[in-house]
Amino acid sequence: MHARVLIVAADDRVAGPLAEGLERLGCRTVTARGPSADCAAIRDMKIEAALIDTGEADPQLMGLARILKTQQAPRRLPVVALGRPDPLLPEVGFDLALSPTVHPLQAALRLEALVRAALAEEE
Repeated sequence: MHARVLIVAADDRVAGPLAEGLERLGCRTVTARGPSADCAAIRDMKIEAALIDTGEADPQLMGLARILKTQQAPRRLPVVALGRPDPLLPEVGFDLALSPTVHPLQAALRLEALVRAALAEEE
């Protein structure tokens, strides 16, 4: 998979190893530290998927999935939560939740399936 993936995480504890592993697997990653940085990143470049660290339970991050999807409209943007599964995640715009600690290969496989589904829906 050669998708460009936005990783939103407050620190490198989550984002660093995940970005490094995804890069080794062929993904291109962009890391943002918070809502304003990720919105700027998504405006400046073509992003095919987003991973958001919801483990810190920051209320701003919970609404971020919908904001990113709105900015990408009419294109469909798959957004994955990195944290404990929560029944409310789909309601706030997340397509999937991956429990910590996420292995880059696991994330890449899930992202590939979501990106392919998004492209199929667009066509």
